[in-house]
Amino acid sequence: MYSRHMQTAWTWFVAMFLGVLFQIPAAGQEDLESISRIYRAHLESVVESGPLGGADHIEIYPLEGVSSVYLAIVEWAVDWGGTFDCFGVKDGTVEWVAGEDLHGHEPITEQSILSVRGIVVPGLEDPVVEVYGQTHMGNGALHVFVLRGRTLHLLGETRAVDGHDDGATFHGGVLRAEYEDFNEDGAIDIVLLGIVDSMGGPEGTGIVRSTPCRKVLLQDASGFFREDPALRRGLPEGD
Repeated sequence: MYSRHMQTAWTWFVAMFLGVLFQIPAAGQEDLESISRIYRAHLESVVESGPLGGADHIEIYPLEGVSSVYLAIVEWAVDWGGTFDCFGVKDGTVEWVAGEDLHGHEPITEQSILSVRGIVVPGLEDPVVEVYGQTHMGNGALHVFVLRGRTLHLLGETRAVDGHDDGATFHGGVLRAEYEDFNEDGAIDIVLLGIVDSMGGPEGTGIVRSTPCRKVLLQDASGFFREDPALRRGLPEGD
């Protein structure tokens, strides 16, 4: 009798636990929704009027490895005009927004932000912020920053977005970045991998050839990532 009662109690406990479990939102989702509300309130407080104050769409992402720091994509016209932010939250408000040190390079010129990602890369001291920008025509670049304190430092950029059919596109629209010591000199490099789809056929709209491609950005003595053209594979001239 004791065993039967214990088994019944255990069955009830498991059922109750699973019932509660499946009512819990996906891990982190509720937090990001809260951060989105906090960030939107921040925009409304600092921009009295104009596109940022009336953002059509905001996406929030955590910055891996850094507590209470987030990335935002802000679009005031989806896929047509937008920007990104890196910001810190404390006590339910945006405490700071990261500045940028472009080290003499131009600001991001693409009209919209395709994606952002904040990651920890073994071998790099500071967290990496990847930003893929996209123009109205579907072209763009990868911009690689690191966050030091409250400043984003630009450490490299290269063409990595092509979704515009002008004879060839990148499969899926982008080249994806991987981080490794490619030339085995003890420093982390950036390897971009993807597939070039060559378009053609009777109406010029079909894929006639898919070619694996690669470009490599080596880290120089200053810490900046610069492409070595000799390491390119499978990319048309100009990409």
